[in-house]
This record gives sequence, structure tokens and C-alpha cells, in this order.
Amino acid sequence: MRMEHLGYFMSIAKGSSFLDVALDHEISQATLSKSIIKLEDELGVRLLDRSHYPVTLTEAGRQFYEDLQKLLPGYKTMLDHIKAFVLRHDVSCTVIPSFHIFGIQVTLDQFSAVHQDIPLDTTRHDDSVSILTALQNEELDFGIMHKPLQPAPEIAMVALAADPLYVLLPKNHPAAKGETVSLYDVINDTFVANPWAYTILRDLVHVVPEMPKNIKKLEVRALVIESISDGFGVSILYHSDLTTFNLENIIIRPLAELPNNPLVLAWSKQKQLSPQQRTFRDYIIASFRK
Repeated sequence: MRMEHLGYFMSIAKGSSFLDVALDHEISQATLSKSIIKLEDELGVRLLDRSHYPVTLTEAGRQFYEDLQKLLPGYKTMLDHIKAFVLRHDVSCTVIPSFHIFGIQVTLDQFSAVHQDIPLDTTRHDDSVSILTALQNEELDFGIMHKPLQPAPEIAMVALAADPLYVLLPKNHPAAKGETVSLYDVINDTFVANPWAYTILRDLVHVVPEMPKNIKKLEVRALVIESISDGFGVSILYHSDLTTFNLENIIIRPLAELPNNPLVLAWSKQKQLSPQQRTFRDYIIASFRK
């Protein structure tokens, strides 16, 4: 017996006309009639009394309807549960902005070594907005990223690591005298930004309504550092992005409006995680909390 045929019968048994059921399911009345007849043939009994209008349930039909009311909810739940095991054994995860911060690549490699039966598909990205969209649409299982600056109530997040957000200044910049720097202190400066820094500046509009007026885009982070060192601009980056660079001629100060924006593991709250996906989630969280 096919689930849709049972659904058609249940709708008719509840009092809907053949026309209404056909319209609701976007099928023709002829197709609906053939489906009910096929169901009756499979059961070997007549479920509907068609001798008058509207049709009514036969005694067998009433009994079948009562039993289906008890059976179908559990049957649907069973199918939902089994899909998690049958349809998805793999895990997809995007990392923003780099696999090398906080030893993320090492952690992912260790997961694959421990759980060789769970295929892991990893990618890297610079744009948190597109990743949030992919998570919401369940096109992606997980994102390892800094906590989104824009509202994301439909996204579940677990903090993995603290990561201060810094303003980078030339040594002689007036704003370098304070312990922190507000974005308003440098709003009129020229910002030099690689693609990742540019997305941070763009998303900061959710924290500071004004955006810097002058932004010079550079493809390579090393050129950003070099430009600031030579006194040609300011920038903004997370502490984890700066650990491999020589900052001898650069002053870094925490951003006053957002001194810490943690790295998080993110996924859709609406997503029904498979056992494999739950294993990945729990492994990543436990690894960072060691």
C-alpha cells in the first residue's frame, strides 16, 4: 500500500469530497478514484459505499479508518527517524576564514582519522552571509566561523574559542594612544582590507551604523599588513589572523564596540541532525574545550 493512497482515503473518510481531495493533492478526480479502487483491491474489501452521494464509509472502511488513525502517526515518525540513518552518512562543513586558525585543520584531520566511516566534506569561505544562507537552507551542515554580527535567530551556535577583534594602526596614529579604539576614531581613515577584512567591515554595520568611507581592497593579507606598517591606512582583523605576521611597526588595539567575537560552530536549528552529524558536532565541541 502506498502512503499517498492511504492519505487520500483518510481525507475522504474525514468528510472531504472527491473534488476537494483531488484539488488538495493536485491530482485529477479520475486518478483519485483509481487510487482508492487500487487500495480496495489490495485489501480485498470495499472501503466506500458509492451507491449514493456523498459517498460514505462501509463497515470495513470505518474499521480501517480507525486503525489508520492509530497507525499512521507512528509510521510517519518511524520514516522520519530512519531517514536520518539512510539518507545522510556524510558531513559538510565550511570554515571561515582559514583552516589554520586555532588548529582547525588538525582537529578536522583527527576527526577523519577517528571516524573513518563518516565522509567529511570541508570547504573554506570568506563570506559569512552566504554561509548563513546555506545553513538556513540546509545546503550545508555546519559552519566554523566567528559569531555572526547580523541577527541569526534560526542558527544554533556553540562558542569554541575567544578571539579579540583588533583595529590595526600605524605607530604614529593618534588613536593608538588609548587602550581601545572605537570605529568612530578611525571612520574617516583609509581602510586597507583583504576580502576577509572587507566582509568584517561590511558586517560591522550591524554594530556601528556608519561604515568607513574609504576602503582600499587588497587581495593578500600580507599587503594589508605592509600598507599599515608603511603608514598608508588602517584595518581591522581578528587576533587569530595576525599570529603569523610581523607587527613590529603596527599598533593593535581591541575594537571598543566589539572587543571579543568568539569562534563558533553553527548549524540550522530546524535541521534534524543525523547520528553522523551529531557525532561531528560533539567531537568538534569537545576538541575545543580540552
